[in-house]
Amino acid sequence: MAGDRHVMETGSAMTYEDIGTAAGVTRVYLSNKAPYREAAGNVIGMVGISRDITERKRAEEQARSLSLTDQLTGLYNRRGFLALATPLLERESRTQRDLYLFFADMDGLKYINDTFGHVEGDQAITDATRLLRSAFRESDILHAWAATSSRCSPPTPIRMTPTRSSAACRNRWLHTISRAVGLTACL
Repeated sequence: MAGDRHVMETGSAMTYEDIGTAAGVTRVYLSNKAPYREAAGNVIGMVGISRDITERKRAEEQARSLSLTDQLTGLYNRRGFLALATPLLERESRTQRDLYLFFADMDGLKYINDTFGHVEGDQAITDATRLLRSAFRESDILHAWAATSSRCSPPTPIRMTPTRSSAACRNRWLHTISRAVGLTACL
């Protein structure tokens, strides 16, 4: 392993993460290694310990993901959008290219929530999310800015009906994703 070789060649202690496979399962290990020296000071071996940190790494990734995405829609939240968009904005600014930013806002959500309940309101939001995902490329940054507002939109308004209807609201509501299109040129 590269870390072991480094310790032996440089005589320096090292802490590093390493990926390995045990019983066909990929695992992540945190290793602490130090040179073992003879009386004259020459490195003759190495001592160390490795701990399996796979579950910790999964938990960290899950926490990171939750901090960047909206729980209901799975879209990037404001923090996720800014983390992804900032380098893009900087690059576009350097290259003096235009950057397009589209907005979509779902009208009538308060009516849906007040009339049919928040479960149906959540369903309307997830329906709108599914529609927006199908209208954009996977490489586009699509995100929820607030519960009823997303960035990016299709070129024309979309009218949609619920994909599932309860007896209480079957064919009673139709909501619109209205559009407000903004063009942002990088400075």
